[in-house]
Amino acid sequence: MIRILKWSPEMCVGFEAMNDDHRRLIALTNRLITAFYAGVGDGVVTLYFHDVLNGLRDHFREEEAWLAQCGDPGLAEHRAEHAAFLADLAGFSLPGEGGALLRRLCDWLTSHMAAMDGGHPPPEEDGETAFQDGGMPVS
Repeated sequence: MIRILKWSPEMCVGFEAMNDDHRRLIALTNRLITAFYAGVGDGVVTLYFHDVLNGLRDHFREEEAWLAQCGDPGLAEHRAEHAAFLADLAGFSLPGEGGALLRRLCDWLTSHMAAMDGGHPPPEEDGETAFQDGGMPVS
């Protein structure tokens, strides 16, 4: 059985809106884990999995915009890692591979947040680049 994910200080990235979004992804993943092991039914598990995928897609888009603002020289590699992870998740089938999918999802989220997402300054606070509520940059 996969354990519920817990937020830890190692996952903090120095930008509270991104931390909040990471916490949201953990909550979505935990809801999926709970549903899978509670046996609520394939339809609910599939719905929750799609919620996680949509949350990841939205988060990656926002995170990549943030990294672009920071002038991160590793943005292309980061973007490629996001794309590869989404493609990897799409290769699993539910419910048969649910346990393996959950292990992959949990392992990747915790290692990616701790290893790849830190060390960047928060976005600038001007009208061109300020983030609102953790969302996309204001134009």
